[in-house]
Formats: sequence, structure tokens, C-alpha cells
Amino acid sequence: MNLVKTVLIASALLLGNLLGNAAFAEVTQDCILTGQVHSSGSSGDIRVKFNDVKRGEKAPCRLTRGNSRARVEFKAKPEDQLESLPTGTAVQYRYQRRNGKDQWDLVNTGISDT
Repeated sequence: MNLVKTVLIASALLLGNLLGNAAFAEVTQDCILTGQVHSSGSSGDIRVKFNDVKRGEKAPCRLTRGNSRARVEFKAKPEDQLESLPTGTAVQYRYQRRNGKDQWDLVNTGISDT
């Protein structure tokens, strides 16, 4: 009886570890970027000029800040509706690199720069 009980407990622990690891997604970067919306004239492109980068909650933020000409490019999701925001509107995005894939999420619009 003790052997059966031990096997059941070991099986439950192993299954719990397997399920826990399957649900775990490794976040290697987590950054909060603050900037302003800019439209780019005749092309109709909407750009966000980021001016502040902070560490997120889940991982260090390793974006290079030294090169003033450095560019970060991403395609905003349609539900972000950046085209409906006036030029100069402050926005905040969360950037995460999770399991080798980049993810950008709009966190806030119309925030104060202070």
C-alpha cells in the first residue's frame, strides 16, 4: 500500500512540474517605452518617437540608448488606432521578448510626460 501511495504522490508531483513548465513562457526582455505620435506628411505613415525607456516587471530592458539615430520599428496593431490620435499625443508601449518572439502592447495614450 505504501508503494502505491508513493508512486501516486511522485506521479502527481511530476505531472505538476510538467504542466507548470508548459505554461511558463520565458520573458527575456521587458521594457516600457514612452513617446509621442507623429505623422509623416504625404506618405500618411504614423510614427512614434520614443524618448524614455524603463525596465518592465518581468525581465531587464536591454535597449541601446547611446545611439541617438537608433531606430526601433514595429507594426502597431489596428486596435491601437494611432492614426486617430493627434500629432504629439503621448503614448506608452510595453515591449516584451518572450520565447524569442517580440510583442508590442499599447499601455496608455494621452499620458503626461512628467
